[in-house]
Amino acid sequence: MRPAALLAAALAAASLTAAAPRAPRVPGAAGRPEDRARVALSPQDEFDLGLRHYARGEYRQAADAFARAGARLELDRKPDARYWTGLAWLGAGDAVQARSAFEDVMATSSSRRALARLGLAQSWELAGRADRAFATYAALSAEPTLGEATGTTLSRYAALAAARGEEDVARRARERLLREAPNSMEAASVRLEAVRRAALPGAPP
Repeated sequence: MRPAALLAAALAAASLTAAAPRAPRVPGAAGRPEDRARVALSPQDEFDLGLRHYARGEYRQAADAFARAGARLELDRKPDARYWTGLAWLGAGDAVQARSAFEDVMATSSSRRALARLGLAQSWELAGRADRAFATYAALSAEPTLGEATGTTLSRYAALAAARGEEDVARRARERLLREAPNSMEAASVRLEAVRRAALPGAPP
């Protein structure tokens, strides 16, 4: 699976509210933010610059900007920057650095811990470790509430379970997905697949 596909739901869950984040506030500077060499940016400006790179698919530049922001942000905001660093490395196809960032967030009390565990599972998928990914999805899905991670977690858990021949596990994950995230893109995909299967020759009425 391509990194862009893995990122789609995680990006939506991360609540990037602006389609094009604002440019850093650098009085008197001209040109694109990334062309302003050696201009001192505030931690928030660095974070905004990371969002801008991320929105354009410039994942390595985004990771660098988020790392610079995280080094100088207030303590309670560092996990947020680290989480976005993980997303950026996931987009760049670097499973090792993505996994490291997500594990750092999981070790905190951040509200993004569930999303970071989802990112960790996706990092294992990116690395070709379906076994580790499945175990991570299984552990995450055992949580009573998944919040913003619900759709992607249960969808990928069901897909990997089906690939392993664990049809009962896959079915329960899909049923929970439809129950807890009925308006998600993943739930829509489950319903469309059910319609497709029902239309196959020989399908039960």
